[in-house]
Amino acid sequence: MRALRVFLFAVFTVCSGDIPTVTKLDLKAYVGRWYQPFQNRWTKIVNVDLDSVCTTADYKIINQTFVSVYNAGREGWPEGKRRDIAGFAYIPDPSQPGRLKVVLDGVPTAGDYLIIKLGPIIDGQYQYAVVTSSGDRALYVLARNPISFLDKYAEEVLKFLDDNGYRGFLKKPLPLLQATNCGYPESSGGWLTSCVLSDTEYKLYTARKMVKIFSAVVALCLAGTGLGAPAYFSPPKTVSELDVQSYLGRWYQMFADLVVVSTFERNADCVTADYGLNPNNTISVYNANTDGSPTGPRKAIKGYAYVPNKNEPGQLLVKFPVNPIPGPYWVIQLGPKETTWRNAQPQYQYSIVSDPMRAGLFVLARDPADFRSRFQADVLQWLKVNQFDHFYNKPIETVQTEACKYPPADGKPEKW
Repeated sequence: MRALRVFLFAVFTVCSGDIPTVTKLDLKAYVGRWYQPFQNRWTKIVNVDLDSVCTTADYKIINQTFVSVYNAGREGWPEGKRRDIAGFAYIPDPSQPGRLKVVLDGVPTAGDYLIIKLGPIIDGQYQYAVVTSSGDRALYVLARNPISFLDKYAEEVLKFLDDNGYRGFLKKPLPLLQATNCGYPESSGGWLTSCVLSDTEYKLYTARKMVKIFSAVVALCLAGTGLGAPAYFSPPKTVSELDVQSYLGRWYQMFADLVVVSTFERNADCVTADYGLNPNNTISVYNANTDGSPTGPRKAIKGYAYVPNKNEPGQLLVKFPVNPIPGPYWVIQLGPKETTWRNAQPQYQYSIVSDPMRAGLFVLARDPADFRSRFQADVLQWLKVNQFDHFYNKPIETVQTEACKYPPADGKPEKW
């Protein structure tokens, strides 16, 4: 599957180069089904993708920021084993619309997707696209119709490539097989398979250690792609009031969901979150966990959160250095405010956090033992009633034990 992990979008290179990309991009005219009639030998070798045929790419607008990605091909011949992978793309700098980034399942780093030439728009769609990566080496030629492309556009595209240095053994374009007997996926994309797994099927996957559910795939399923998503994917209602002072301090994560534990909290135990108030009135964020066991090495990340709309105090955004775009932090339920012997300031005793797609889930508590005895049963019932009961977003308990090694809270060792 290495070939498909880097196919089309994620060609990584340390080479530098200022590649002239297109200055205008109509995203609505770019999405849809593409066929790949050409790539080059350098791409095949680097991607370990020597035998793929019938390669396609399906793009669909998720929202104003993200585009879903579904890449597919056949192994060796038109009826060979299908290879596919899903992900999402985005434009980090709106002033350079031709320079996209893409994230694919299982690929740890966002890759470059640089559009250097576009064909005419006919019936609302670009007829071809020429894509490369940083370093001006990788090459992907995409076409709406591989047959008509050869008749109408191949000559001008090949001349453009030759004029721009795509020649020689490694860089010159090579034809890829696209035939009438190719076993193409449905143009809506094969990622829907991951959306309709039953609980029984999911248990079989996990029992065999074959879970391949990633955040990008789930996001495609949930993000209103127009593929018949059920009504329960509507955004959850957030709290109408949020006392920030009562929200600050140390939190222990009691539950998360499959999307979370399969991605950025993989192998994470003893998860904590510490919130403070920055001088600019944003909220400081310090998330920590142990890796692999309660006494494993500590991992941590710092960021900040803020409320972009004062009329929606429960709909925060959180920004971490590793992410180019702030992510949603929606507070959808809060526990009672209480004082303790450690805190004279009243504090919410638990918080339930999700996002507009109900894909991520975090249940936070001030005191793990107290939460289990007083609130856990009611919280789990509330989650079930509010559609957090599907295989991807039902609560999975986070390890919180006496053996956990926690970071200091407010400069002091934290115990419970």
